[in-house]
Parts: sequence; C-alpha cells; structure tokens
Amino acid sequence: MRLKGLRAVSCMVRGDKALAEELARDATRVAAVVGCVRPPSPVRVQVKAAHLLRHLVQSSSQVCSLALNDEGLLSALSIALQGSEDAQLWEHGLHLLVSLGRRRNSLVADLQRESPALMERMADRRTVLHALPQEDKDAHREEIEYMTTLLGAMQA
Repeated sequence: MRLKGLRAVSCMVRGDKALAEELARDATRVAAVVGCVRPPSPVRVQVKAAHLLRHLVQSSSQVCSLALNDEGLLSALSIALQGSEDAQLWEHGLHLLVSLGRRRNSLVADLQRESPALMERMADRRTVLHALPQEDKDAHREEIEYMTTLLGAMQA
C-alpha cells in the first residue's frame, strides 16, 4: 500500500510546483516520506521514496532543510544503502545525495562525519563496478557518476 501511495503522490507533485510546495510545508508529510527510506521498508518503497524526495528537494529548499535537519535523512539513507545491493536504490539514493549537495555545501563533510562507513562502502562499490565488463558498467553509468561526484567532493 505504501508503494502505491508514494507513486500517487510522486505523480501528483512532479511538475506541479504548487503541490510540491504544499507537501513541503508540512513537516509531518516530509517525515512520512523520509520514513519510507528507512529499513525495514521494502526496497521498492525505498527507491520510490528516494525518487520522490529528490524531486521535492529540487523544487523546495524547505524540504531539503526539513529532511536533513529534522527528519534524519542522511542517517536513514546511509543505513538503507549500506544494507543493500539493489542497483536502483543505490542509483536513486546517490542521485538524492547529489541533489542535496547542490543545496547544502556541507553535505559531503556531514556524510564523512556522520556516516564514514557509507563513504567507505561507496568507494568499495565504485571499485567493484569499475571492474565489471563494459556492458554491465554501462548499466551502472549514472550510479558511478553520482559516486564520482560525491567522492570527488570529499577529496576536494
């Protein structure tokens, strides 16, 4: 049921700035979406929640602030990614982190401080993905790009 609900909300707010802003005004709504990222939510629910949050973050700095400061998004996303091998979750989770980083300059420093295990896991996963045959690497192209962006910012 949560997956259908997330899909419906995602379809409604995508491309409709007024609805996205309305959703962003209510911390309880943002908390509910962030909660869907947290394990033990099914991976499909986590992927859809990360996708929806990315759209909301791109349209509202208020969502970015609420999700990071009040709702513990970094912690939730870190735990979800560290415990998963799902390529879609990694791709959408990392895309969300890159989008958050565009809104919050300290994001990578926050990740290093709050979740060094995720940064290490990301570096290890990128090494594994780079070792794949080219056709498999192509399937992970965006994930590798997001990792490179985040890890590159860490070294800067």
